[in-house]
Amino acid sequence: MKKMSLILVIVMLMGLMSGTGVFAESAEIPTLNVDVDTGEMTVIPVVDPFAKGIVPWGGEEVDKLFDGLYGVPSDDAMASHFRTDEEKGTKLGGQVTAPMVTVDFFTEEASAIRYYTFYTGFDTAMEPRRNPIEWTLYGVDGNGDIHILHDVVSNESVSTGMQAINCAPYTYQVPAENVGKYSEYFIEFVVSGEYFQLNEIVLFGDVGAEEEPADPPSDEPPAGTTAPTGTAPATDGSASGDTDSDADAPVIPIVITAVAVIAVAAVVVTVVLKKKKK
Repeated sequence: MKKMSLILVIVMLMGLMSGTGVFAESAEIPTLNVDVDTGEMTVIPVVDPFAKGIVPWGGEEVDKLFDGLYGVPSDDAMASHFRTDEEKGTKLGGQVTAPMVTVDFFTEEASAIRYYTFYTGFDTAMEPRRNPIEWTLYGVDGNGDIHILHDVVSNESVSTGMQAINCAPYTYQVPAENVGKYSEYFIEFVVSGEYFQLNEIVLFGDVGAEEEPADPPSDEPPAGTTAPTGTAPATDGSASGDTDSDADAPVIPIVITAVAVIAVAAVVVTVVLKKKKK
């Protein structure tokens, strides 16, 4: 009996602990990265990048973020430093010296960023705290005015989606209402520790100048169509059957009718006057 009571007590305690989250599974929160195929998208070329708020480690300069060397995804933390150069790719990594790490860059032509992909560092499985936890993407117009294009904030209800995986790609979408064409951009990163790293940044969108304005509307109907009903055709005589006599023809019957009415009225008046004299 005592054993049964003890078992019941243990079961009740486990139930209470699961209710408080001790044994409860962690709730899955939404992530901000999107699952899209970027294979057919246009990659926006980047020139003259530079970084602020970070002291890069040897050889891990900011240009490594845009050199096209992503590495191969892996979750093996112990083998991070023993992979080949091709597996590792290249990265920007270093010690943070400011509240935020800022990466500035320019595009070869005015371009509109619609999607962008971050690749985590080649040793992220061993050092996940080096991933950015928040960031803001900005565009700078020709007047020097700064525009917020994408503000990414993570908290207890939403996540950037980045995991402790080496060289893993995470893609994000710029809200359509914020998309604009700029030649200068910068990203401000917030990190959770003293170090920051990313293997690669790839930009996708529209490259080139704004579309030419549409031609103004013409008064002439499009080829293969006729003038709308009730409008007069051309009167320069070039159209078949259109002559000056034809244009004036409707006036003749009107004149004749008017003369006839006047004549009839004169006869009636004359008759009436004669009757009065009698």
